[in-house]
Amino acid sequence: PEKEAKYLEIAREVAGMDNKQAIVEKLKKLVSLLNDSEQKNLKAIMQILDNVVKNSAVNKMNASNIGIVIGLQLCKPQDVQVMLSATEAINNLAAQLIVYQDDVFSS
Repeated sequence: PEKEAKYLEIAREVAGMDNKQAIVEKLKKLVSLLNDSEQKNLKAIMQILDNVVKNSAVNKMNASNIGIVIGLQLCKPQDVQVMLSATEAINNLAAQLIVYQDDVFSS
């Protein structure tokens, strides 16, 4: 629950941002909350999804569309009311992770 609250806080903050550097810093903060194994898995998933986005002219799956599909799978709040109120922010967070994955996961 404590980690979940931090994820949701970051998701809501990112949803209100339009500055790339600020978004990347928040996403890095979120990733830092994960253990090494989770970070590696998330990085691999984001790289795969980035490849899907690169073919969006053919498959119609841009980062926003993928965010809608995968957002709640990456961060699914236990409380249904919280989930409903945070769905848009969580989906946006997933889309931003895809878009900025090179910057977020750079060493």
